[in-house]
Amino acid sequence: MRNAIPAMVMQNEVSECGLACISMLADYYGIEAPLEKLRLKYPTSLHGFTLARLSTILNEMGLPGVPVQFDYDELDALPLPAILHYGAGHYVVLAWRSGNNVCVLNPSFGKQLLTFDALKREISGFALIIDEQEKRVLPGDGKAKTNKNWLPSWLSVKATSNVPYIYILMITTFVISMAVFIIPVVMSSSLNALYSQKQVEVSWWLYIISFIGIAGIDLLNGIFSANVVKRFSHISNTSGFRRLIHQPLRYFQKRNAGDIYSRFSHWCGALRGKIALDNTLRIDWLIALLSFGVMFWVNPLLSLVSLFSITLMGLISLWAAWKDRIYTQKIEMLSAEQNDFIMETVSGIHTIKSAGLHEHRQIAFAQQNKRMVQALRNYAVYNKIKSNLYQLTGNGETILYIAISLPLLQSGAMHFGTFVSYGLIKQIYGNYMSKLFFTVLQKNEIGVIDKRAQDFLFSEDASTNSTGTTEHFQRSIRFDNLRFAWTPECNVINELTLTLHKGECVAIIGESGEGKTTFLSIAAGLLMADSGEIAIDDVVQSPGQWASMAFMNSTDHILLQGSIRDNITLFRSDYTIKEDRQISHIFDALGIADVIEHLPGGLNARIREGNSGLSAGQHQRLLLARALYCNHELIILDEPTANLDVTAAQQTMTAIVEHCRQQNKTLITVTHNPALLGAFDAVYQFSQGRLLREGYAHEQ
Repeated sequence: MRNAIPAMVMQNEVSECGLACISMLADYYGIEAPLEKLRLKYPTSLHGFTLARLSTILNEMGLPGVPVQFDYDELDALPLPAILHYGAGHYVVLAWRSGNNVCVLNPSFGKQLLTFDALKREISGFALIIDEQEKRVLPGDGKAKTNKNWLPSWLSVKATSNVPYIYILMITTFVISMAVFIIPVVMSSSLNALYSQKQVEVSWWLYIISFIGIAGIDLLNGIFSANVVKRFSHISNTSGFRRLIHQPLRYFQKRNAGDIYSRFSHWCGALRGKIALDNTLRIDWLIALLSFGVMFWVNPLLSLVSLFSITLMGLISLWAAWKDRIYTQKIEMLSAEQNDFIMETVSGIHTIKSAGLHEHRQIAFAQQNKRMVQALRNYAVYNKIKSNLYQLTGNGETILYIAISLPLLQSGAMHFGTFVSYGLIKQIYGNYMSKLFFTVLQKNEIGVIDKRAQDFLFSEDASTNSTGTTEHFQRSIRFDNLRFAWTPECNVINELTLTLHKGECVAIIGESGEGKTTFLSIAAGLLMADSGEIAIDDVVQSPGQWASMAFMNSTDHILLQGSIRDNITLFRSDYTIKEDRQISHIFDALGIADVIEHLPGGLNARIREGNSGLSAGQHQRLLLARALYCNHELIILDEPTANLDVTAAQQTMTAIVEHCRQQNKTLITVTHNPALLGAFDAVYQFSQGRLLREGYAHEQ
């Protein structure tokens, strides 16, 4: 069974936009092919998939994908949905088109509503379409989707149903909400009594006490609600952060850091509003229903006018939400384009001045700026139209309300007090219906945020499955027939075998991009090999079991916000001042003791990445001091002297090797500097996924 439009699938890894598009096409044809399963079956490289590879994957699912090339004026003839090659190495799904507008499902950005002209500026002219005549479902392939829930999952309130005290909060909120009916009751009874020339006896003191009591209860309920929200947010945030940082290293290597941050921060922000939104769905519909019931009891015709007005306002809001999304996305895209252009101009000003490109850049900026101000102008006009539509609807309802009510008042069929109180109840009804409508919109947004957060909330770190940890070894570490591949087509590590003896210092050399850093990550327990064994003292280890025995210092390590001492000890709680002498000794061996001593505060100086007051070489040696200070028995260093001059590199490497020998630590170092190889016990050449022994130090 086909869906009207594919469900939006957001990519998680930086290069899986093609797989996300395939998942959306499968959804359209009623085939269950979630991105998580596709990712496991068809792992991508950092360069992603070609259009031909995507076609092959679709054919394996029984959906014959046909790569086509088209002219821009043929875009409206493509059968939908279709996968478009979009921008630089990106894929999107063209879901539908209407007039001059199209809907594009962009795995990295979300659903985009664009004009044909805006789309044509981004596409390359290549697409992947489905041959309807050849379509089939292969045995054992994707199962047909079944939707057991009639209600969208994002409207569910199950996420907060187990929060402690949530139903007490719901009941108290409902009771307080019922207080909105007090004013209409007072107005109706007092005004009817007044206009019937009876003595008006209103128990004002009773109402005043009631309002004061309700205000007090509302205050206490607000404090109670804030405490419930605080506890729920705190527990959920910390649990989510724990799951995030326990993801395996491979998770972070295949994702953009900014995207991870965006998903996590938006998810944390959404948590704070979940309880209030869910309670709105639990309560406000009942208040709105009671209001409408009272209105219908007073006058069915007037109540239907209010229902029609609210419905019309809801339709206007739906239209406005759609138009807001179009304009917001367009302005964001134009703004990002202009910001990139300005940043490129500023950062490349030397090139621009040297090549005399002033005129070219001015013309390009003028063209971009014209599109931006035109979009802002159109957005302002649209906002005025939207405001006028709301105003016309509200005024029209008011006119109909008066036109119907006046004859009833004149004939005595409706009392003046009833007329006034009905207006108040109508306002209550309108407020709660509007609140419900916007709550549904917000729940939809949170549903998208939650769906994007599933990637880090429920992925499982393999290293947490180990039954124990290995922190020490006595004789040797053996890597036996290790295999590892980022993609099925190419093994980065292929039948690699290596034995390290206790206290041995070895160097690894080889061409860039061969896989040396990948091997170091496996040796440190940060990556899991696809096959092979790792044995410590002849005991085979489970994935991640030996990670606490190894410390790896790589080129992407950073300084953490804290003192120099904190960055060396990594915030050890059992650290004592007596150990300052050990740190000073390491600094002296690495040649940075004087530099650290002259920082304000010495070891207590506050530093962070990007603002340490150190040169690149001093920064690197400070990170190396962290590796030498740690009590791990296996030290793994990736290019430890890359930013150092010849003299500093020799001094640093000598200090590293001597320290490891004094402490009887085992050392693995990757280096591209042949002059440093003489300090090591053995040298290995990394080639074609294997380690080949080059010889001993005295042979170099």
